[in-house]
Amino acid sequence: FVLFENRSIDIDRITKSTKSISIRISTMINRLFLLLSFFSTVAAQSLYDVISSNPDLTVLTRLVDSSGLANTLDSATLGTLFAPSDQAFANLQMVNPKLFNALLTSEWTLHVQEILGAHFVDGVALASADATDGGSVITATNDTFAVAVSSGTISLSPSVILGSATVIQADLNATNGLVHILDDILAASFLSLGAFEFLESVNSTFVELAEIAG
Repeated sequence: FVLFENRSIDIDRITKSTKSISIRISTMINRLFLLLSFFSTVAAQSLYDVISSNPDLTVLTRLVDSSGLANTLDSATLGTLFAPSDQAFANLQMVNPKLFNALLTSEWTLHVQEILGAHFVDGVALASADATDGGSVITATNDTFAVAVSSGTISLSPSVILGSATVIQADLNATNGLVHILDDILAASFLSLGAFEFLESVNSTFVELAEIAG
């Protein structure tokens, strides 16, 4: 009986195959580390990190920085931020450029803080899945906004330009809460006055601007 058959062993072929397998395993490990690093970076983002890294929230980030609220969003224990998009501010600039420019001045820092505070819900992460039609949201400035849900679209009112601000991007995760991007600026009690009364009550320097704006 022939128990064993003599066969030549192709050492080069085995060596090349082993190297190929080793390279593939090494590539897979590197990709895994890259994925873990990516998700670790994403998971470590605070509310401030989320908005400051978003290309659609550059104006909001500028206002947060200039009003000294960056650290608040960075260190908040838990919260929900309704973030007006750059387009929302562009709409305001188009309707009333002088009012928009006033928001960017150091004289209006306290007022900007109040406006931004009206977009922040302290102590809770409000997910879009939990939004109910006919509900309401109470913000850090004690402003109340009505919530409407229609065909999966969430909106809050009142807002400055459109009357109702729609959530155009929901549930951006942060380590300390959630960010929802809006297509308009929420009309807080601070902004609920008419243009003339609003500017007059804040700073008489801008009364003339209010008269011009009508």
